[in-house]
Amino acid sequence: MRWRAPLLLTLLLAAGPSACTLLNGLDYLKDGASAPVALVEAGAALEASIVDGNPEGGGPAETLAVAANYGACAVTRSGDVFCWGDGAILPDPEFLPRDDAGKPYAATPKRINVGEAARSVGVSWGAACAATASGKVVCWGLASYGQLARGPGFNFASQRPGPALTQASTALEGATAVAGGAHHLCALAGVATLCWGLNNYYEMGLPLLDSYAFATATNLGAGKALTTGADFTCILTAPGALRCVGSNNEGQLAGPIAKAGDPSEKSFARPLVGVSAGEHHGCVVDDANTLRCWGRNTAGQAGGGASPAPPQEVTLPDPVRNVAAGRDFTCATLTSGKVACFGVNDAGQRGLPPGTAPSAANLVAGVESAVGVTAGQNFACARLADGAVHCWGANDVGQLGDGTTVSRHTPRPILTPDG
Repeated sequence: MRWRAPLLLTLLLAAGPSACTLLNGLDYLKDGASAPVALVEAGAALEASIVDGNPEGGGPAETLAVAANYGACAVTRSGDVFCWGDGAILPDPEFLPRDDAGKPYAATPKRINVGEAARSVGVSWGAACAATASGKVVCWGLASYGQLARGPGFNFASQRPGPALTQASTALEGATAVAGGAHHLCALAGVATLCWGLNNYYEMGLPLLDSYAFATATNLGAGKALTTGADFTCILTAPGALRCVGSNNEGQLAGPIAKAGDPSEKSFARPLVGVSAGEHHGCVVDDANTLRCWGRNTAGQAGGGASPAPPQEVTLPDPVRNVAAGRDFTCATLTSGKVACFGVNDAGQRGLPPGTAPSAANLVAGVESAVGVTAGQNFACARLADGAVHCWGANDVGQLGDGTTVSRHTPRPILTPDG
């Protein structure tokens, strides 16, 4: 059976370091904007009740958000969390199959018990966090750099979700969105953006190039959308401007900074409604459905031209609904319901046979009714208008959630979750 979700679902596909973040979420996608599900798709907002749209049984009803990196997690409209792919973010990894390197993985989604209904989810390299309906953040997975935010004495892996703590050793509260980068994670909470994990490129907007094992307020301030790249973090401010912090050696911050650790701020002609950070590039969508990308552009992932690229408009066949930046590739949902991708295609992540990588963007065959998209390291997923989630690209550790480890450039539906 397949995962189905209703039309209003916000797809938080946080893959790669992060998928597109919209007003609700690390990456939500709602009503034509990119954002997290409060975060599930770049933090999508949790709304309404669950309706199982699959009369044949289906999987979790109404997938609200999906976030991806080497593995992926999704939040259903009922607030359930399921993860697949990378075994570091899965329960009971000792009972999972192993890849050729001996690492555990799961090719079908597994339920994660986060204690209450989730609103959004973020995935980093080996750790994941969910923002719950009550505003708490719970994390699980690897903790060697403080990614679980449970304090400096907690530096071992835990597949049991636990609360992210602030410097006062109290649970983080008021969170509406969460996003995961390489070895850091961040959350929007009221008037602050808080981050935890590794800050070796100032990607958390904190003064020390060190690990932070508590959720700590950054110099980014308040935001309405959040996204994290491998070594940088961006928010959208209330007026619709872009603010980023972290490494700028490949133009990731979309503008100059006075000194390392300072945030950049970039305004555009129209207010921004969606943002997504890839490994070393980023993209935004404005309220006129225009797409702009910047940063590393070695494979045309920022739209062609020189690398690094300044913020530049990327022209696609139709206006852009939302965007997801992955590792050296980008996919965007168009208002027509199609998905267009550009950049590297070594694993079929553009929906083309591996190694086929035209300089112009291509449409992903078979996707006609997409309302959201997310991009991981080398795979992508789209949420369709009927609530189904289809993925394509690399599948060596089950990233596509189709029950196999066979990589495919043609979109495949996620299977019914286990557990």
